[in-house]
Amino acid sequence: MKLDVGSGDERIREIVAGWSFQTQLGFFLIALFGAVPIIQWLAYLIPFDSVRLALFRLDGFASDFFGTILLIFFLLYKRGYIADTIFSAPANYKTNLKNVWLRFLIYTVVILAVGLAQVYNLAYLFNIGPKAMKLTGDLGGFLVFTLIVPITEEIYSRFLALYIISRWSNRLVGVTVSVFLFTIGHYSPTMSDKTQNIILGTLWALVTMKFGTLWPSLAMHSWNNMIVYFIKSWRLPLF
Repeated sequence: MKLDVGSGDERIREIVAGWSFQTQLGFFLIALFGAVPIIQWLAYLIPFDSVRLALFRLDGFASDFFGTILLIFFLLYKRGYIADTIFSAPANYKTNLKNVWLRFLIYTVVILAVGLAQVYNLAYLFNIGPKAMKLTGDLGGFLVFTLIVPITEEIYSRFLALYIISRWSNRLVGVTVSVFLFTIGHYSPTMSDKTQNIILGTLWALVTMKFGTLWPSLAMHSWNNMIVYFIKSWRLPLF
């Protein structure tokens, strides 16, 4: 069974095709250990609460840290060739922003601004009031949850896992593995939570392949996290 979403992602597929099998395997293992909370799973085997909590924090830090290192590597390697491809303007949309660093900065600022505007509109809709836009923690924690986490997870799931597995097999298998890693990488205590992660993971994978860039999925991922971040403090009966 083939999954046909066009050829907008041809440049990304060319990058992965140009890697040796050893390189593909290495990047896939990085994505695997970055996306899957293996350290957290091991923590459940430890009877000491303090050690378990420390391992939980280490797992989240390690995932974000290595994802950030990957991002920096992609921005620097061969003058940002990989980053310029996976963070290119969406297929069929022209842009004059040739500098990948400048493009990355402007796009992320726009994503955050649009996300905050969406939250403000939701707050107005639910008549929340002044507390709607109040951060529940420090600014750093907010940026990590709404920007760094989406960037690293998109690199792990929608770039490395999706395209390496697609290269080894086909697109349908690539999407399946990508969605699987994304789903088990998130705390999903109920079937509703698991279903939501599966739907979002599938949508974002298809959007990435359609437009040939991580920007659309990254934007939706960031906005989703931003809404989750703020809406928890609103104490709405539906949530």
